Amino acid sequence: MNESLLQPNHDDLFLDTSPKMESPKVQSFYQHNNNSNNKINQGQLDKNNLSLPEQLFLLMLQGQQRCRLPPSNVPFYLGFIGVALGDLLLRGRLAVEKGEVKNLILIKVVDITPTGDGVLDYILNKCDKFSSKRSKTFGGMIMSISRGFNYQVQRKITTKIGEQLVEKGILANGPDSFFAKTYLWRDMNQKRKLESTCSLLISPEFDIDNDSIFDESRIKEIILLLTMKQYTNTTRYSMVKEFMKRNFKDSDQKSAQDNIKHLEQTFKTINYSTPYHKMVYWILQGVRYSFDSNS
Repeated sequence: MNESLLQPNHDDLFLDTSPKMESPKVQSFYQHNNNSNNKINQGQLDKNNLSLPEQLFLLMLQGQQRCRLPPSNVPFYLGFIGVALGDLLLRGRLAVEKGEVKNLILIKVVDITPTGDGVLDYILNKCDKFSSKRSKTFGGMIMSISRGFNYQVQRKITTKIGEQLVEKGILANGPDSFFAKTYLWRDMNQKRKLESTCSLLISPEFDIDNDSIFDESRIKEIILLLTMKQYTNTTRYSMVKEFMKRNFKDSDQKSAQDNIKHLEQTFKTINYSTPYHKMVYWILQGVRYSFDSNS
């Protein structure tokens, strides 16, 4: 049966097909006012317009002069694939549809147009390849793209993200290392600005219970923080604790820690009335599933 998919318009960020249609409901999360999306599509290397995988990469880099991703008990690329799926959802390249099994949410490619970002286009092409054979959940798609946790995939994804950040003038290639790829900072202000924006979401002044955390302007920071939180206990030292030390006074770190735990708990259950809540829930559920499958 041919499915009729609504294309993103400028009136709605959350779209579905008509309830009168027999085909499964397809829902799209499209940020029509995302100016960075247009710039990336034009192929411009703009350090101020970074994809979610690039931003997560910057958050995870450790080191003041020479930096690298910390060693992890699970493949790092699992989180990068997860946030890439989120980025492609926000760009309108992917949507979700209900599966035949109750509460089963499947990924659907609705626009194969290249984004101009090498990593996102790699993930988009993989989604198109795998979903054309059989529809997959978020966790299933991450697992399929990872090819059973082949570390060649890790090098392909993380190395490409690093190369893009080198091209944008944020990083420089560091000395060769047998254990991990290293970089040198050329513009560490990009990491500082990103951390400053993310830290506002869990600052002691921010009331998670009363302030709106579900509007479109905060969705990327939520995805980044909570994906980074998934790596707790998988790395030699907690990236979240290191994040707290860099961005909060000693007296505020406990409150910030409590806020990020509260934030994570908020998205461990689904809120069907809030579109972006559902999207974050599905992404994190997929990342957790891939982590558990590798443990």
